[in-house]
Amino acid sequence: MPANRTAEGLTRGDALIHGTIKDLLNFEKYTSFPDALRGAAIANDFQMILLSADMHPVFSVETRHRTTVGAAVRLGKDYTFSKAAVYTKIDVNGILTYWGPVTVQEQPYLMFVVDNEDQYSAEEMTRLGKLIELAMQMWHFSPVQDARNEFLRALRRNNAAMAYSLRGEAGVDPACIAGVFVVRAASPDEAESLCESLERAGLGILRMHEEGETSGILLAGGKAEAASGAAEIYRTYEPGEGTTVFHITGIRGPEGAGSAFALIQAAREAACIIHPQQAVFGRYDLALARSAALIYEQDPVQRQEYASWFDPFRDLTAAKRKQLLDTLEVFLLDAAQSTQQTAQLLGVHANTVQYRLHRVEEKMGLSLLQGPAEPGLILALALRRLERADRSRRQR
Repeated sequence: MPANRTAEGLTRGDALIHGTIKDLLNFEKYTSFPDALRGAAIANDFQMILLSADMHPVFSVETRHRTTVGAAVRLGKDYTFSKAAVYTKIDVNGILTYWGPVTVQEQPYLMFVVDNEDQYSAEEMTRLGKLIELAMQMWHFSPVQDARNEFLRALRRNNAAMAYSLRGEAGVDPACIAGVFVVRAASPDEAESLCESLERAGLGILRMHEEGETSGILLAGGKAEAASGAAEIYRTYEPGEGTTVFHITGIRGPEGAGSAFALIQAAREAACIIHPQQAVFGRYDLALARSAALIYEQDPVQRQEYASWFDPFRDLTAAKRKQLLDTLEVFLLDAAQSTQQTAQLLGVHANTVQYRLHRVEEKMGLSLLQGPAEPGLILALALRRLERADRSRRQR
């Protein structure tokens, strides 16, 4: 349990403050206040957003994305904040936030802190807020808004209105936005190699690196050929070990970019489960993953309907059924309907794959080797993988 070191005899709130102080005032480990606060927030499971007097975000440390800063600001505008003893608690779509005015370098700001697990009282979160305010003074921290980063953050939060308001300061023409990407890698250098390839193709890149990920947008500047070339770059890109790329091209403006980032956020985990052999995921992969995840999590009736695709295999032994369905999975989800690639992934001869697929065709009454697969069958196989992964997690 983050920060709750009851074994040391500390109360829950004291443990939060104790754990936060260890990072916030660790001048040897951290070279700046933002780095120190990020370390404290991750270790102790909270978030912090600093707003200007007119409620414009100027600095933030976000450790989860269960709601948007824009949603919080819209609610916060209905309140009046004063130097009260206890911060004001505001429920933002089920997320508890605690707000209070602060002074940084003699300038007034508004700050709210978020309890990720809803485990602390308003008094305890107020103590946290006042500690952060004190630490900003000790670090001599001056919040300077990076308009380009805030523009990109607004898009990641799917807040097109805020992105439009920042376009002038950020120097970005919304009409030039042609795609978005998120690269999860151990080192920013891995993402930079991809960005350099895109830039060589004539695309402008606006990017930022946070929490082990590089997020960015593609700026085509009206060059249709550059935007279309991005898809080919993604297709041929070979990421290093441990690197995953999520991308969507062919979008227009902040609304399209915000929706694309939202799709990546919603579908990325499921996409990695459904396509474990892949490291680069595009729009089709993400759309399939989101559809499968929504059905799996929210629609048991539809789940059962898709599971009925495999009813023809019920008369087989468990081992034979698994062998045929596993081969079908690899063929459609991992190998782009290539029998040779399926054979390589399974470690068997291509003739063996063809024999198994002919058996599947006989059982299902489909022609798998003569054309594109049924979309419903692909979704059914995706749900099968999500169910297997969920069952494995529950058994640990």
